[in-house]
Amino acid sequence: MIWLGTAGWSYLPDWVGPFYPPGTSSSDALSRYVEAFPFVEIDSTFYAAPAVTTLQKWAKVMPPTFRVAPKAPKQLTQETGLRVPDIPFGHFCDSLYEHLGERIARIVVQMPPSFARTTDNAWALRRFVEQWSARISLAIELRNMSWRTDGLQQFCREHQVTLVGHDLHDYDLSRASYDTSDDAAYIRLIGQHDGIGKGRIVRPQTEARAWWVGQIADLIARGVRTSTWSPTITTKAMRPKRSGRLPPSWPTPTYPWCRSRACPTVRWICSVREHVEARAVSSICSP
Repeated sequence: MIWLGTAGWSYLPDWVGPFYPPGTSSSDALSRYVEAFPFVEIDSTFYAAPAVTTLQKWAKVMPPTFRVAPKAPKQLTQETGLRVPDIPFGHFCDSLYEHLGERIARIVVQMPPSFARTTDNAWALRRFVEQWSARISLAIELRNMSWRTDGLQQFCREHQVTLVGHDLHDYDLSRASYDTSDDAAYIRLIGQHDGIGKGRIVRPQTEARAWWVGQIADLIARGVRTSTWSPTITTKAMRPKRSGRLPPSWPTPTYPWCRSRACPTVRWICSVREHVEARAVSSICSP
């Protein structure tokens, strides 16, 4: 099982033409998006918790089999050094589950490179995971390389927390190995950059894609549900903590507009899909 998607859907007007059909407005972008992908990482929640009316609108548009990974607000995670205030964070999670329910694949906690592995930060991470992992499905991104230890991976496995893989600044080190919990992987393919700003285009590198394709194929062979993300791709395979049901693998876009290989987004995703499938077939056929 592999789920593909992007980080958000409301990149207008830039996505109108290259991806969305002409005439797409901000009010119907999500409706067009769910015709093309089975998954999305919701980046907007990183900056502010969504209003109830917003969640209600999303729930009306998103099919029951659609999956989302909202990012936890940085005010509650990054700006507190993961000393998360219980009541606001609990309210954020409860509101998401109340309106989106089984659509939630993971709640993503993204920590900055400055969040290094110290005694105090390790305690904060342990407390956070032990308190919340039994209640919600978590994916945690730790960008500082000091966290790459066998002990952390084992701790996350024990609590069914997914460590996020990526291809950001510490390129060679971040590609040295990728391991995850036994049942799910979450990979964000963004490509090396020194910041993503308005008007800039960042594309994943071919070498990184090839390496991650191998990782994804190996995870699938092990029976791990996998996910991947880039500026325009998220490959996710995750079981919602509150549901055992999963959407079908490799869903086919229903509408002609999102099948076009002229779209860079679709081209990139199709190439990852084909490479993973070819790698999987090769592994099965090998003696």
